[in-house]
Amino acid sequence: MKSILLVLSVFVATCGSSVARPVLVLTDEQLQSQSDLIVIATPICVRDTNQKTAFLGILRDSQPVAAVKMEADFEILSILKGTPPALKKLTLDYLRELNSTGGGLNGPSLVSFDPSRKETYRLCLKLGENGHYSAITGQTDPSYSIVLWGSHP
Repeated sequence: MKSILLVLSVFVATCGSSVARPVLVLTDEQLQSQSDLIVIATPICVRDTNQKTAFLGILRDSQPVAAVKMEADFEILSILKGTPPALKKLTLDYLRELNSTGGGLNGPSLVSFDPSRKETYRLCLKLGENGHYSAITGQTDPSYSIVLWGSHP
């Protein structure tokens, strides 16, 4: 009995509390139905807008996590759903962390693009008021609706 109490005491003393934030993970059917546009595309240009903001729903040391608005132009290779923009090109709005600490618990699930790598992505997008697109899963966790698809020659 004493050994059970000792093991239980050690277990309780060494267990920390866990804190988790809600993350929107959609099924393929939900991605399909909720997206305005689904394409296979490759990034051709990335721009840092220098506009500062913060990620919704994420705090670090009780402070909002700072972000910078980014834009990426994509060449559309294939349209899986929706009406394509007129020039077979689209602009994606997304965020990068201002002072990146390399992830961490409960951090955002972000995307980044390097046009020189000629990678293709499947993008499940919604159209914004500015004519640009954003990830259907939001700015905090876009990696759940923008996924690496392969390389482009």
